[in-house]
Amino acid sequence: MVFIDEQDEFSPDNWLRRRDKLIRLTSRHSLNAEAQLTALYNGGLKMPMSCTTCETTAQSRDSSVTFHTLEVVGDGKTLTPSINELKDKFGPINIPVSLACDGGGRGEFKLITKSKGFSWESGATGCGYWKGPLLRDVPLAAGVKEGKHTDEGKQRWVTFKAADEPSEGKCEICIPLDYALDPAND
Repeated sequence: MVFIDEQDEFSPDNWLRRRDKLIRLTSRHSLNAEAQLTALYNGGLKMPMSCTTCETTAQSRDSSVTFHTLEVVGDGKTLTPSINELKDKFGPINIPVSLACDGGGRGEFKLITKSKGFSWESGATGCGYWKGPLLRDVPLAAGVKEGKHTDEGKQRWVTFKAADEPSEGKCEICIPLDYALDPAND
C-alpha cells in the first residue's frame, strides 16, 4: 500500500514518493523541500539520498530511465543514445558532487530589495556520488573535434534542456562547448 500525504493528494505529482524527513518550504505544487541541518551534519561529506534537496518547477514526468533519450548534434553527426546505450558505450566515472541552491541567501537579500524567486534556507545543499560518462566523451562521439569552437566569432554551447512542460517555457542551462571539452573540467 502506498501512502500519499494529504498535501499531495490532488497534486499533479502525487505519483512521486516523498521523503518525509525533508522540510517542506511550499505546501503543494510545486514542491520545494530541503534537508534538516542535523541530518546533513550526521550524513557527513557524502549525504544519504534522504537528505537531498527537492525542487520541482512543473509537473514531473515519468522518471523511468527506459524512456529517457539524449540528442547530441555534432559536426555532421547526430546521436540519440538511450540511458542504457550511454552506460554501455562510455566508461563511467564516479565522482563526489556537491550542489547548493543559489537562492540560499535570497531571504536576507529580500530584506534589502525586492527580488524574484524562492527563499531557500541553510539545508538547500547536498553531496552525493555521480556515476556516468564524462560529458566531453559524448560530443566527441558525435564528431565534435577538440579545439576552439566558434562560428563566425560566436561561441558554441552545450545546452541541457529539461523534459518537463512548465507554463513559462522549458528550463534550459548551457555551458560553453570549449569548457565542456576540456578534460580538466570533468
